[in-house]
Parts: sequence; C-alpha cells; structure tokens
Amino acid sequence: MLDYVERLTRTNDIHHAWKIHCEAMARFGFDRLLYACNRFGDHGLRGSPDDYLLLSNHPAGYIEGYIGRRLYLQAPMYSWALQNTGARSWGSMEPHELTDGAIAAMEFNREFGIVAGYTISFPVYSPMTRALISMAAREGLSQDELDQLWERDGRIISAMCQVLHLTVLQ
Repeated sequence: MLDYVERLTRTNDIHHAWKIHCEAMARFGFDRLLYACNRFGDHGLRGSPDDYLLLSNHPAGYIEGYIGRRLYLQAPMYSWALQNTGARSWGSMEPHELTDGAIAAMEFNREFGIVAGYTISFPVYSPMTRALISMAAREGLSQDELDQLWERDGRIISAMCQVLHLTVLQ
C-alpha cells in the first residue's frame, strides 16, 4: 500500500492518479469504478452532472445510460451514500430500498455485468461537498466472495480510496 500512496501523492495529474487507482483496485477484483465529487453545490450529487467531477473506467455506453439518463439517482446505493459515510456491500440492500426506480437501475447494471460491488461514501469536509466511489466486481466474482475479500482487505481498500479522494480534492 505504501507504494500506492507514494505514487498517488506524487502525481499532479488527476487522470494519472485515477489510472493508478484503477490498477490498484483491479488487483482486489474491482475492475469497474465510478467516482463522483461535487464541491460546489448544496444538492450533493443530485444536481446537474456539469456541476461535479466524474471519473470512470466504465465503457462509454454505460456512462451514457447510467449518468446520461440519470439512472444513478434511483440506485439504492446512491441514496444510501447521500445519507451516510463509509463503505457498504451491495449485498446488504434491504427490501424497502428496492423501489421501481432502484430495480430499473439495477437491471441496467445487470445488462453490463454489474452485479456485485461496494460503494464508499466519503466524509463531508464542508457542507457543499459530497463524494462517493462505486466499485463493481469483475465478472464472475460473486457478492459473497467479494464480502469475504472485504472482510480481509476492506480497511486497506477503504484507506486507498480515501487517499484517492484527498488527492482529487487537492
């Protein structure tokens, strides 16, 4: 992890930092990431996508649909992230979180092979700032397997994501 922190904090290029982070998370089994941060509005990440920074390694078709059609606004993990701080397994969703809109967002994800993952909502450093990272597991990795991995390495993964977030804020 120290190598990761040194590499990330030595770069002054946000896209290079993102590349470093994506490579590191892929080693844990998270091969599709989406980071969003809004530092300039009181709507968190509900406002216009033009108001927030979006970093992703998802295919363009996914971003066009998920962000462009604003499906993320209905996703249960997104709603959770706006109200909470920390990490949450996608397998921990409760039935009351599965609204029609949430189911539509999850079905869209399934079309792209996105069925297991974790979401981290970062601490709020100012009332105007909100940020999260959604990390989808590589295809073939089940949520149960991911939860076992998280049990072992979750603190390290969370810390690495926090370093990325602080680097982006800088």
